[in-house]
Amino acid sequence: MTHFSLLVATLFGLIILIRTPRTAFTNRVLWALALCAGVIVAGQVLVWVQGGHRGFLWWFFNLDDDRNAPAALAAVMWVLMSLIIIAGSLRPSVPWMQKFYGWFVALVLFIVSLDDFYAIHETMIYDWQRPYMIAGGIFMLVNLAAFWFWFRGEAWANKRLVLLAAAGVFIIGVSGFIVESFAYGACEETPQSFICRYWWQAIALDEIFELFGTVIFIGAMLLYMQANSSPVQWQQVKRITVGGSLAWTALLLAFFWPLPAIESRLLAQPVSVDYADEDLRLVGYWTPSKVIQPGERVIVFLYWHTGAGVQRDYRLSTQLLSPDLATIAQDDELHAGQIPSTAWLPGMVVRKAVHFDVPPDSPTPASYRLMVRLWRGNPLADWQDVISLPIASSDQEVLTTDTALIGSVVALGPTPALAEITPADYTFADGFTLTGYDIPAEASAGGNLDLQFAWETERDLNRPLTQLVHLVGVGHDAFVALDSQPFGHRLPTQDWPGGAVLVDNMTVTLPADMAAGEYQLFTGMYDSGTLERQAITNGQGEPVADNAILLGTIAISD
Repeated sequence: MTHFSLLVATLFGLIILIRTPRTAFTNRVLWALALCAGVIVAGQVLVWVQGGHRGFLWWFFNLDDDRNAPAALAAVMWVLMSLIIIAGSLRPSVPWMQKFYGWFVALVLFIVSLDDFYAIHETMIYDWQRPYMIAGGIFMLVNLAAFWFWFRGEAWANKRLVLLAAAGVFIIGVSGFIVESFAYGACEETPQSFICRYWWQAIALDEIFELFGTVIFIGAMLLYMQANSSPVQWQQVKRITVGGSLAWTALLLAFFWPLPAIESRLLAQPVSVDYADEDLRLVGYWTPSKVIQPGERVIVFLYWHTGAGVQRDYRLSTQLLSPDLATIAQDDELHAGQIPSTAWLPGMVVRKAVHFDVPPDSPTPASYRLMVRLWRGNPLADWQDVISLPIASSDQEVLTTDTALIGSVVALGPTPALAEITPADYTFADGFTLTGYDIPAEASAGGNLDLQFAWETERDLNRPLTQLVHLVGVGHDAFVALDSQPFGHRLPTQDWPGGAVLVDNMTVTLPADMAAGEYQLFTGMYDSGTLERQAITNGQGEPVADNAILLGTIAISD
């Protein structure tokens, strides 16, 4: 019954459009939109005929998918409506209050355009149908109030256009919100019902009605503008709508197609993780915020490349791991990219954003690793019942045969208060400075030696270093080396971010058989691979002997 009412409303709108005189420009716009919608409908029928086939065309014409041809057309039409309203608001005869109202409506339509293409509401709000309907109802009430107070005097003179616009709004509202929400609810309650068995076809039919409802409403807007604009104003309408629509189409396409490839070269950290059984490679990742605080959300962009295309649709599992490789956050995605991997064209670079909510009680300071895994199968099945895509080769650490560790984010937390600390000013070659330290006056052989170091970084360090901790006997030949990783491996130096203030409370264990007596304590840093010491200068710019800083003297007892 609902689809019958949508069909009647669509035929009613088309009859009014056909019987209303139109300028050549209005004709061209409406025919262009109708032609695009017709091509998409034909492509959708092709999808139905192909049945279970998955590939580029299946995705490209799928009316129930995002970021494809139907979504792009819908987004462009929403922006077209926004531009028509902006052009109308620029007319000198429009009062200022009505101008502000027009700009408000245009802004809402622009947001709807973004949402239609990227399905933002489905990623940000789990149960999105109800709030979406409430927001739509409020927006409709605002428009009805504006019509009553400002435009009802024109309604009779433009009654045909009012009916045309009402038909378009009815089709958009019923097909885009009410039917889809009803279908979601019906399938949750009775999964074996008729509408659920033909769920995909029903939703696709609703999307078709929504497309043509939008065309009808745009027709009403253009007909109103051509009837209520001077020749000069009509030319302005044409320039704004055509130029803005083409620019918006180009931006949508650029963001989706060439921009990921550009980002992977200019912004992303390059990696090379090649997978077996598929021509598929992870070529980079980008974290806009490498430094976070516990309780914040981490966003990571992954960049995939395929040379000859991908044969299967892979799902993506990403985890944020603590320094001891325990999972603290996880994001499982139905697709490895923005679109199903079977729709990736040869040579294409695909971007995928993943999100992690870092628990508020996460230890700091610490470096958290990003783990990536590709798999296929039923997302509701147990892990042992799905098929993972094995890694063939990788320049990153491989945790298991199908998981790679590709990067890290740093959770700093609040800077600890320094009670009693000896000020220092020793600058290392890689651009970080020892600004203070605290050492005990005495310790016992076989006991712990508690040290504190305050560091400041000028830039990202990006180099694995080991901290030199040497005890050299005073008046005797004893020597003890207690070298260790700063922060006990929790925050390796290659992850130290620029502009950070770091305080490391280091505890090392003294050998039980070390000789009693006084020892000078030295520290420094050296490359973990080459063992070459970092060059150090003091506050006066003078080089430090042997690149080892004398911190003081400690008395060791038995």
